[in-house]
Amino acid sequence: MNSVRSDLALYRRLLSRARPYALPIVGVFVLGLLASPLALLAPLPLKIVVDSVIGSQPLPEFLQAMLPDASYGSGQALLVLAVSLVVATAL
Repeated sequence: MNSVRSDLALYRRLLSRARPYALPIVGVFVLGLLASPLALLAPLPLKIVVDSVIGSQPLPEFLQAMLPDASYGSGQALLVLAVSLVVATAL
């Protein structure tokens, strides 16, 4: 019974010391949660370049919704999109 009380006191003291750092702790936690989905986006720019800029495949529909209609056939616009996606996922 005494060890339970001392554990609770230790946890209370630990939480009181960590309270000023709550926002950075939550930020690190959120970044950790976002790391896996962002890592899955890494091959997308290469797919755009290979399939749509070099090849003749159309741009995926979810990306077509983000771009103006005139840029679908433009290799330069798609290349700029791919480079910006590389930079965005790296950040």
